[in-house]
Amino acid sequence: MVKQKVDFRPETFLLGIINEKYNKGTIYLMIHIVTVVRLVYAQNWKNEDTPVEREIIRKRLVCAEMDRLTLEIKDKGETEYYDVWSKMYQWLARIREKERKG
Repeated sequence: MVKQKVDFRPETFLLGIINEKYNKGTIYLMIHIVTVVRLVYAQNWKNEDTPVEREIIRKRLVCAEMDRLTLEIKDKGETEYYDVWSKMYQWLARIREKERKG
């Protein structure tokens, strides 16, 4: 999604600690995605199967919408929102295109 290699370590998933150096937008996106994944796993911890990717993507979209509304309330405008979340929307468009072709 961000076209950078990201090493997922336990401290990143469990605590949101990112030791590597990334730009502000990438860190912002990573923290939101890790939060969404933790939320989905917490909601499905009793299930025998791991959550499907679609559930995580759906929750990501909900998170993106909440972030947009939060930035709007803070009068930060939509530019900051689109700078960060456009990477996810582009990635999602590529996934959908592959599904249509495949």
